[in-house]
Amino acid sequence: MPNHKYIDVHLHLEDGQFDNDRQNIIEQANQAGIEYMLCNSAVEEDWQRTLELSNRYECVIPYLGIHPWAVEELSAGWENRLLDTAAKTRCGIGETGLDRLLTKADFNLQCDVLKKQIDIAVKLNRPVTIHCLKAYGRLLEIIKESVRLPAGSFIHSYSGSHEMIPEFVHSGIMFSYNGKALDDSNRQYIASIQATPLENILLETDSPFMMPAKMSCRVAGARNLPSNLPVFAKKIAEIKGISLETLTTAAYENAHKIVSLIMKSI
Repeated sequence: MPNHKYIDVHLHLEDGQFDNDRQNIIEQANQAGIEYMLCNSAVEEDWQRTLELSNRYECVIPYLGIHPWAVEELSAGWENRLLDTAAKTRCGIGETGLDRLLTKADFNLQCDVLKKQIDIAVKLNRPVTIHCLKAYGRLLEIIKESVRLPAGSFIHSYSGSHEMIPEFVHSGIMFSYNGKALDDSNRQYIASIQATPLENILLETDSPFMMPAKMSCRVAGARNLPSNLPVFAKKIAEIKGISLETLTTAAYENAHKIVSLIMKSI
């Protein structure tokens, strides 16, 4: 039996890369101590697949949302469909957010779509998963402009400056970290991990994406897998200068509160 329990707070089990071996991947994760996996939608077409997975596997917690890369492909009425679907489902809202680095999607539209998803989350009291790249100042403004985000909301794979962390913490935000921690040259990521209070820290893989280069030849091939989470956790504990048990206990307790909020949402 694994020595530690984990919750992978951000991944994409609905992705087509898992179509041939999804059940095996989930079983491997469970065997590695991953108790729950928070499965995030990126486009409306993902919602049903994500819900079907959560109905089939008790360990899969669904999140329904629109990724900032997809905002220009939205069809009319998407926000009403998201509200209606989420209102009758035990789910979080996400993955939503802002991105000025990896997409050319209209930034004002990204902001509008994010605000609408935050409004839905606040109305339903559901935690939000936020993607952000090179837009942390605007993200903080939007969070401050809104009614306080529901408990359990977090920025996944936080890549902003460590100086901004206290401001996000003041707004009730948590932060999840992943295999990017294995890159010792990523000083900003390391500084953010060090600056994040234990009561605000979460662990994720973002699988099948963001496979660390240092692992690609010896663990799991090209895909990132939820069963890699213990490897990431070990490095994150090392960066913070604490024991693995201290880190995993805190991250598990923080994440379990999110799971409990979702389970009680309807």
